[in-house]
Amino acid sequence: MSGAASFKLVTERLGPLPLVNHFLARMGLEDILERHVPTEDRRVRLPYAASLGVLLRSIIVEREPIYRQQETVATFAPKMFGLDARTLSRLSDDRIGRGLDRLFDADRAALLTDVVIAVGKRFGVGFAQLHNDSTTIRLSGQYRGATGRRVRGKRAALITYGYSKDHRPDLKQLLFSLTTSADGGVPVQFRCADGKGYKKGVHVPYYVSAFGHDLLEVLHDGREHVPVDVRKLQPLSMPCPGLCRVGRTPRAMAEVGYGWALY
Repeated sequence: MSGAASFKLVTERLGPLPLVNHFLARMGLEDILERHVPTEDRRVRLPYAASLGVLLRSIIVEREPIYRQQETVATFAPKMFGLDARTLSRLSDDRIGRGLDRLFDADRAALLTDVVIAVGKRFGVGFAQLHNDSTTIRLSGQYRGATGRRVRGKRAALITYGYSKDHRPDLKQLLFSLTTSADGGVPVQFRCADGKGYKKGVHVPYYVSAFGHDLLEVLHDGREHVPVDVRKLQPLSMPCPGLCRVGRTPRAMAEVGYGWALY
């Protein structure tokens, strides 16, 4: 009995995080975050990449607000969030906010490019066909500060009135554009654009040439397959690294010239 009395039962919540962490590790996401959002100030007690990793996992499993992250993480085994007992005590909404500030300052397009290329190579995702679509996100309120102004050398999105896919022209909005692979629906590129804009043409990432593709099919707005010659892609005139523009292909050309079905 004396031996049994020395044991202590500890219960820790894991949830789906062991599975999530397996895929994050296979992607090499921690190294990518460390490379693009480095912690160079020795006074920082919680590395920016670690705080962003906490927020990412929380979004996947709990979707709690930033000010409740420490409380949320405390209900799980700390290692599931990439923390130990010491770094867990340093977690706070202020430190996560600083990590998000550094993420805003980072080259996010290059970061996303590294993530997508890593996923493509390590999971064997095919990028010969892409799906591209956009939608408007309506917002309530005035958002007087969201004027498209430049913040620390980068232009922020303009929240304003525009063509509403939700049929709510009375509300301000942003435009979200997402490109995914037809193989598995893996996100390849995301853009947050001004609310007054509505995309003309198709935007595709030109870094897909890293996978050896010269020709692509892009399913545009769920209606037509647009043929794309990667060798002839031109970057956008607006500052948007990693993206190029492809004009809308006429229906006759898509049907006769290339033989791809229209949806």
